Amino acid sequence: MSAPAGANTGGPAPSGGDRPWSLTDTAILAVTIGLCIGFGEVVGLAWRHFVREVLTHITPQVVWMAPLGYASAFLILVPVIALARLTPAGRGPGFGVAVFLGLGLVGWLEMFPYALHPIAVWLLAFGVAIRIGLHARSRSGSIRRATRILTPVFSILVASAAVASLGLESRRERRALDELGAWAPEAPNVLLLILDTVRAKSLGLYGRELETSPAIERLAEESIVFDRAISTAPWTLPSHASMFTGRWPHELSVGWSDPLDEAEYTLAEALSGAGYSTVGLVANLSYGARQFGLGRGFARYEDFPISKGQVVLSTSLGRTLATTNWIRAGLGHHELLHRKTAADLRGHLSDWLDDRSDPERPFFAFMNFFDAHEPYEPPSEYRRRFGVDGVRPSVQHRHNLLRGVNARHEGRWAMSPTEIQTELALYEASIAYLDAEIGKMIADLDARGLLDNTLIVLASDHGEHMGEKGLFGHVQSLYPPLTHVPLLIRPPGGLAQGLRIGNPVSLIDVPATILDLAVAGASTWPGQSLRGAWDGSATGGPDDVSPAMSQLARGLVEQPWYPIARGLEMQSLVSGPLHYICNPDATEELYDLARDPEEHRNLVDDPDLAEVVRDLRSAIAPMGAPPQWCPPPSSEVPRSPQSRP
Repeated sequence: MSAPAGANTGGPAPSGGDRPWSLTDTAILAVTIGLCIGFGEVVGLAWRHFVREVLTHITPQVVWMAPLGYASAFLILVPVIALARLTPAGRGPGFGVAVFLGLGLVGWLEMFPYALHPIAVWLLAFGVAIRIGLHARSRSGSIRRATRILTPVFSILVASAAVASLGLESRRERRALDELGAWAPEAPNVLLLILDTVRAKSLGLYGRELETSPAIERLAEESIVFDRAISTAPWTLPSHASMFTGRWPHELSVGWSDPLDEAEYTLAEALSGAGYSTVGLVANLSYGARQFGLGRGFARYEDFPISKGQVVLSTSLGRTLATTNWIRAGLGHHELLHRKTAADLRGHLSDWLDDRSDPERPFFAFMNFFDAHEPYEPPSEYRRRFGVDGVRPSVQHRHNLLRGVNARHEGRWAMSPTEIQTELALYEASIAYLDAEIGKMIADLDARGLLDNTLIVLASDHGEHMGEKGLFGHVQSLYPPLTHVPLLIRPPGGLAQGLRIGNPVSLIDVPATILDLAVAGASTWPGQSLRGAWDGSATGGPDDVSPAMSQLARGLVEQPWYPIARGLEMQSLVSGPLHYICNPDATEELYDLARDPEEHRNLVDDPDLAEVVRDLRSAIAPMGAPPQWCPPPSSEVPRSPQSRP
């Protein structure tokens, strides 16, 4: 008996728009919208970088990481979207379109920080997305067909972008190595270790009672230790730029949004020209990245990692969520998503040494360690060792230069002495962890038979305030917690036998010293070699070393009680036991560091020291560094700056 006309015979399912929207369709939709949003974000970043010439503080691998990040995030949400299929409104593509597109639009809008209030961003993004989602509800067939076409196309683009961008780094390194010339047979290896944000006063090497630096102290037994090394600036970029060029910050192009340009020859370029193979391993991804000019001259320069955390931070939406305080607090997680630890850098150096195509060639390895930089998140073993029980002030991750990287503490002025001590313990526990990893790295060099022929220079770019003068962090003053940094030099063979130098020296002389010890005929380099401080060649005159000057231009400043907030520029000079500061508002400070190391008493108004103040003022003036207005006009009465109580 034949079936009635129009009856359902159980034949093939309807095609096109008649087929029910499935979970697989939602997954493909998630990938398609994610890839589209990611590529759109890449276009926006390219416009900002190449057209507006704005540095983005984001990895160049964003060309494939952003699409991959959005697609992966939206895929994770597919099971949640599937729950909506229990309702009639959620059975088509409309709900998924609204959610995925809404989140993507939030990411796009967040690329323009402070343009809209965060609530307005979410309302606008999802308002537009919901309208589009309503139109998509009745178009499942066309959407299904479009996603089936676009997903493989965009996936191929992502894969091609990854291969091209990663291959570019490899080709750059091969080309640099191919261009290296001959090297002097007696040339030593050079290892430059920069302990980002490590102040001298927190190291056992400089008198700290706690065991924060036993490995560095063992290294110091074979090194020349400079007890009063002064950084040229209290933040990363100008300090590193000085150590790479031998120039003062005001002589260079560097600024809060300006990289080191090609006007000055760098240390890495000089050593490459002398036949050295060069590698830079950098953990400070805010101002140490290649785009800020520090990678010039290095055959290999490793900054942003290839990691899941970096993929998250390569999307604007990921950076937004990573800096949302209630999410961080709920998860109890305040670590940087793309933190490169000292152990990571140690492993990368070991891998690079293993992979060298010409192991007989001398090498120059520059390593920037970021473990002591805020937020202080040492391994649990070191937290316990320094008595940290886990009770901390709340951590606030700000929407600033590289969102998800810089952290500040909420309500610092309300922190109790106990809370401040907790932060100090975490900071110094981070230093102790870093110290242990440096010890392991030195031991590895020794095991490889490289240590005896390696010149090691260990320093810090700047320090950190831990409540001194009511200040926290850095970039806001020129007081010793920020400018007094460690510096030790271990000559090849470790023959220095723990010699200590007590006179003030500047990190600006680091490149001249390295080239003097490693490359013959490098005496024309800017700055002065510090060799004379320990080999008897110094005459004791003022030209033996560069002045111990520090400089700071206003930048990342919000709090009005910061010293730099009183104007645009400031500078200081350490001469003998005295520390002179010319503030941005033309006020002056003078401290006797021998008698008053914590700088409690400002001596600038002492009539017996008036001539000394004039001499220090005159010592800075010929250098052409801003500011040029100390002392204030005679009609004004000099006033002693006051720190916030």
